[in-house]
Amino acid sequence: MLRILVTATLILLGTVASAAAQDAARVAELADTLKAEAEGRAQTLALTPGAPSAGIDPHDPFATGVQDFAGEAIRLSRHIEAVGGPMDLKCIFKGMSEDALSRLDALAEPARNGERARTYHEFAGLFEDAAIIARDSETRAVASLPCPVEAE
Repeated sequence: MLRILVTATLILLGTVASAAAQDAARVAELADTLKAEAEGRAQTLALTPGAPSAGIDPHDPFATGVQDFAGEAIRLSRHIEAVGGPMDLKCIFKGMSEDALSRLDALAEPARNGERARTYHEFAGLFEDAAIIARDSETRAVASLPCPVEAE
């Protein structure tokens, strides 16, 4: 019976560690996809900088992608904190999550295409940084650590 419990515990811990490592990979993957989309939108909008631009629809794939990115980044930040990882790394992912949502709020307001293009360009920079940091060996190492079991 004890052997079954130990085996189940090891499998569970391996799954948790794997899920956390996937979180870092997921942040990088989302960042790559969103960066490419942001760059494309920035280039298109920059062609007519003075034209009015309506706010982004909440169901726009870019908007939902940003929300997914923000969720994954904050989950990774919380995991880093739970395993006692570097405070600066925890803060970086938390900040990226908050920054992405703040920029998304800015896209919800009507603006001129030139302003909107700058916002998308800033998004591209954020996502480039996120992908680099999420793929960093230190991030991957911390992300692969299992969360400590909480005492009941």
